[in-house]
Amino acid sequence: MSSEASELSDAEQGAISAEESLSDRSGRDETGSCRKRKNKTGIKRSPSEWDPICTNVSEDEVLQAVENTRKVELGVGSLVWAKNIWKPRPPLFNKQGVRRLILRCPFRGAANADCCAQLRMTEDNQGKWTLERNRIPHADHTQNHKKKGLSKFMKASTTSPSKAGLTGGNVLRRMRDEHGAVTGQERRQIQGVLKRKKTADRCAVVPKELQGSFGGLQMWADHNSREKLTERGEFGIHTTYVCGTLQIDAAKNKINMAYSTENLLLNAYRQGQHGMPSIVHVDCTHRVVVDGHACMLFGTVDTAQHFHVVRL
Repeated sequence: MSSEASELSDAEQGAISAEESLSDRSGRDETGSCRKRKNKTGIKRSPSEWDPICTNVSEDEVLQAVENTRKVELGVGSLVWAKNIWKPRPPLFNKQGVRRLILRCPFRGAANADCCAQLRMTEDNQGKWTLERNRIPHADHTQNHKKKGLSKFMKASTTSPSKAGLTGGNVLRRMRDEHGAVTGQERRQIQGVLKRKKTADRCAVVPKELQGSFGGLQMWADHNSREKLTERGEFGIHTTYVCGTLQIDAAKNKINMAYSTENLLLNAYRQGQHGMPSIVHVDCTHRVVVDGHACMLFGTVDTAQHFHVVRL
């Protein structure tokens, strides 16, 4: 009987100690009162984990600082900081009179490098902006945890603006120079990325359902007119553009379009002004045209036997 009593007393003591520890954690006493709980202001908090980059500046200065950090910290390709949502949403502000937007590293997530680097944009109700950077360094962006497919780092390097206009073979050579050996599987994946990018760029100008039709050609001609190029800030003396108005005869399946640059037209004009004989060369082919339309090239030859394209 004495041993059973001692066992019961031990169990009771364990229950009592458990209740006491629970009451200590919850901040309540034995009567259930919360008067002994610590105030939130009395809790010790860690110091701020955000370092300011620029404070109390205009929106343009903050956006420029974001672009500068993108070039320095991300660097590869045309990757940008991934935006979250404003908290609270504009035009509202929180009790402190500010709203914030978190910008995350594009290599976040377990499938990529699981990078936790972030920027934080803050706007106050006075129109002042602040940009901050958390103290977590970037992870190794070359890591790839995908089960299949090209890594995000390699994909961004493949489609970077520095490789725009290069053929698939030249892109592969550049990738080998920058990242070392490329396996056969990676080579096929790179070619697939380039093919999908080419299709997406083409569909951005002419929708897929209009490609290979007169309507699609009309949209392409309007997109590459001098007025549209000037509006986008892409027009220059060496920029190719559609000269005049595109003529389409759907009944006879005929198209008449002049396509040249300011510099080439000026060369033809100078050649005529100086009395040089204008020897015209004309060639026609359909192999270089994606939509299958016949392409006719007009050009002249100068006294140095150099060929100059006049119209396409």
